[in-house]
Order: sequence, then structure tokens, then C-alpha cells
Amino acid sequence: MERFGRVAGICLVLVGVLLGVNYTAKTAFAAKDTSGAPVKRPEALILLPKNINAVMVEKSTQQVFLYSSNNEGVYERFKFPCSTGATAGNKLKSGDKKTPEGVYFLTDEYEDRYLSPVYGKKAFPTDYPNFLDRQEGKNGNAIWLHGTNKQLKPMDSNGCIAMNDKDILRLTKFVSTGATPVVMVDSISYAAPERIDQERRGMLSFVSAWVGAIESGTYQEYLSLYDPGYLPNIQWWNQWWKLRKQAAGEDLKFRISMDSPGIYKEKNVFVLFLDMGIELGGKRVALGKRKLFVHKADGGYRITGDLFQTFPKGEVGNTGLIASAAKKLYLEISLGRTLQKPVEAWLAAWSSKDLKAYADFYSPRFFSDGMNKSRWVARKRRLAKKYNSIKVVGRNFKIDKGEKRSVVTFLQDYRANNFRETGLKKLVLIQEEGVWKIYRESWKKN
Repeated sequence: MERFGRVAGICLVLVGVLLGVNYTAKTAFAAKDTSGAPVKRPEALILLPKNINAVMVEKSTQQVFLYSSNNEGVYERFKFPCSTGATAGNKLKSGDKKTPEGVYFLTDEYEDRYLSPVYGKKAFPTDYPNFLDRQEGKNGNAIWLHGTNKQLKPMDSNGCIAMNDKDILRLTKFVSTGATPVVMVDSISYAAPERIDQERRGMLSFVSAWVGAIESGTYQEYLSLYDPGYLPNIQWWNQWWKLRKQAAGEDLKFRISMDSPGIYKEKNVFVLFLDMGIELGGKRVALGKRKLFVHKADGGYRITGDLFQTFPKGEVGNTGLIASAAKKLYLEISLGRTLQKPVEAWLAAWSSKDLKAYADFYSPRFFSDGMNKSRWVARKRRLAKKYNSIKVVGRNFKIDKGEKRSVVTFLQDYRANNFRETGLKKLVLIQEEGVWKIYRESWKKN
């Protein structure tokens, strides 16, 4: 675990660079009020992604707030009145006329032409009930942010958050489905910037350890970051472990990427929401929106919910997407290397004027520029005798793979005596008795 701690520490720095996060409180929350004192911030908004705004619903005051962020930190952009559930308290079941409390996300958007008049000019469904709600036995659905065709009255909805049409139309310009968090609370709790920044650093450190465990840790290290009462889907791990070892054997390493991370908090629950991807050999596969529910207890963090989220469908527990994407990437990179190596050997054979080895790279069915294989090789023999030295180098390889037929294109630099020419070489290769052979060849001068 000591080695793992060092890896996690390194990952923290790398994740910080990747996410574009500055770990200093001064730049994270630097705004001050007119007296010069630091402005307190909603402690629910630990980290807002760039260009993402947050909606906060305060039931006690019947207000909706929109928060944005800039280089100086999180700030209130505007607020307006709303109407929440007719019954006070946290929503527990269908029909109780209560508005839920927690961190949710907008899943869809409806125009007035698709709505009943009671929903006004615009409506946004949320993802209530989320994973934690279901774990706690809560039910019900259709908790929306919407306009209304009625006079707005406090606590007058069936659980939704209703707003005047002019206000929700204004809000529409600042929200987006699949990205905007909606934090619903009884009363907004505020905290000093230093405290929020401490929470942010703690969560980012924890997330970097989680990423490090996936990239290079053991099964036990990975599970140690989860709450003992929650067992994540782990069926993919063995395949992932084998792929990691295979890649390492070819001097390759999988990297987990995280983009546009948001960290939100409601009571003692943190919700991490980000775009997740996996990288290998310069290629990346997007995995989708990853959502982690993280509890803080006894000074430590533990994951109590781990899902991918699709919109508008909702949360998906198949975290095995990592292994399936890794397999796709590995096969693509590995096959690419399988094809690139013989092409590089073919270039080397021609550069050394080894015409026997050179000819072996061609299929008996080869045909290009009006020549079959024998005429093509005979022409190359004449050129080899003509030039004292030949050097051919390929770079910027691109491979369109197939089971029996593949296309390799690359930038070729051809030098012979004082002659030099650069252009795009294209090779069509076919498999013959398990060996890739050149079937067609073309050249386009730059």
C-alpha cells in the first residue's frame, strides 16, 4: 500500500494537469465583497466544470439560484422565485407532494408545443430518483423544472420546481441536458473558500487514487476505495488485468482520462460527474458520463455508488465498459503494429537493395501500374543497379484494418543518389496463409 500511495500521489499531479485544476484556494475562490472579506460560497458547489452552470433550489425561501464560475471562482448569476412541493420535507414516495433533496441532473428538454399548459413554456425533467434514492427505498418520478400557466404561489406543486415562464426561458440559456447539476436543498449552506477548497483537494486526491488503482493497481487496491457495504460490478476486472499485462508486454500503457469534472455535495454525500475515456497508443475511446457517489466518514472517502449515466435514459451499472473499450483499443493498436512492422521491414529491404527479401513481401497476385509481380520486381532490380545508394523512410502511418484486407498509408521519403522525393504511399495488403502480403501499391507526390 505504500507503493500504491506513491502512485496515487503522482496520479494527483497528473490528474490536476489533465483536468486543468489549480489546487490553490486563492485562484479557486478569490472573489471578495465590498469590505474586502472573502465571500462565502455554497458548499454544495465544490468544483464547477468550465462553461457549466449550476442550478440550486432552496425550498425554505422558494427560490431558484443560478451559479456560474470564472477565474475568480463561483458566483451567483441571478435568482428568481419558484414553487416547490405542497408538503414540506424530503420526498420519500410517489404522491407525497414533496420536492426531493439531493444532487440531480437535467435529462431532457421540452418545448411548450409538447407540453400541457400547466408546464408553461419550457420543461426540464431531472433524474430523480437517482441511485442513492433507490438504495434508500425512495420512489416516485417526474420531478421537473418547468414553467407554469398559473399564478406562482409558494409550495404549490406536486413536487416539481415551477417557475414563471419568463424566468425559466431566461434559465434555458444557461443550462444543458446531461451536464447541468440541479442541487435541491431545504436551505443553502455556505462555507468559507478555504473550507471548500480543502474539500476539493481531498476529493481530487481520492479520485486520483481511484484512477491510479484502475490504471496500475491491484483488485484489492481498487476495492479498498469502495464502501464495504457496496460491491461494485467487478466482473470486468480479470479481462482488464490481462489486457493491461498484454499492453505492458508491448511497451504500451492504458490511461484513464477524465474531462469536465464536476464535484457537488449534499450533506455528507459527494457526487462526482465527468466525461470518462480510455487511451492507448495515442488513440482514445470515449466511455461516456461517469457518476460516483462518495461518502465521507472518519476523515476518509469511500465510493457508495458507481455508474455510467446516459441521457435521457438514466443511470447504467455496466462499468465493464472499460474492459470492452480497452480490448477494442488494444486489438486496433496491436494489429496496427502487426501491419506496420512488415511495412517497415519492406522499406528496409528496398533501402538495402535486398531484392529477394523485397520480392517476398509481395503477393503472387500483385498488380499495379500495369505490372504484375515479376515485371514490378524486374523494374526494381534495374533501379537498384542504377543508384549507388537508396534510402526509403516512412512516417505518419495510418492503418485501416480488416480481417483479410487492410490499407496502410504513410508519408514516404525516398532518396537515391542526389534524387529526393516525398509523397503519400498507399499499400493494400491481403492475408495469404496467415501472412500479410502487398496486393496493390500506389504513390502520390507531394
